[in-house]
Amino acid sequence: MTVSPASPAPTLTELFEAVSLNLPTQLETLQDNLQAAALQLPALQALHQTQQVHALEHATIWILSNHPEVLLSPGQSQTPAKPELQDDRRFHGLSTAQGFLLYGPTSTVRLDWSVKTALRQLQAGETQLALHPRCGTHIAAQALLTAGLATASLALMPPKPFAQLAGLMGAIATAAKLSPNLGNWCQANLTTAIPQALKIGAIRPIQDPAGQPAHFVSVSWPAD
Repeated sequence: MTVSPASPAPTLTELFEAVSLNLPTQLETLQDNLQAAALQLPALQALHQTQQVHALEHATIWILSNHPEVLLSPGQSQTPAKPELQDDRRFHGLSTAQGFLLYGPTSTVRLDWSVKTALRQLQAGETQLALHPRCGTHIAAQALLTAGLATASLALMPPKPFAQLAGLMGAIATAAKLSPNLGNWCQANLTTAIPQALKIGAIRPIQDPAGQPAHFVSVSWPAD
């Protein structure tokens, strides 16, 4: 009877290399599984849905701001040009997990076309449409950054009026310069998410509790 020679045991170096090669993939899989499990919690699921609606709200405002009034019949379509991202300050909105309020001068038909165009472009990779400079995220980021830098400057500068004032002015100027990038980062990573399974529902003109005219754009989700 012929006995095959036993395979040599792997060295510590070979074991380390094998673990190192597989570790990134295993960590990525674990992260995806944890995220999927977390989103099963009702509160986190509602938060993630609101993030997606928030992105759709921003993208809709960009489309409305960058395209002239369109007079479309319900079955008519139009292929838009790539928006130049000019901001029309007449438009603003408020998002929830069920949809978003849209304030500004527009018709229901135009808004319907703009929302569908916005969703299509977001899902096609136009992710910059999810970010908007007038979002409350920017205001919050600038306020927190200014407060933090101002507190640090008052603590670090000499306790003399001129030095304290100079430090405070420097903190405000630095915060103003850094806050746009910080606001964009916070929007991209914390307060918006690119819509994946979102479906656009009814769009109807309403009046908000203060009596202001607006439109409510309702959305639904596959599990709804």
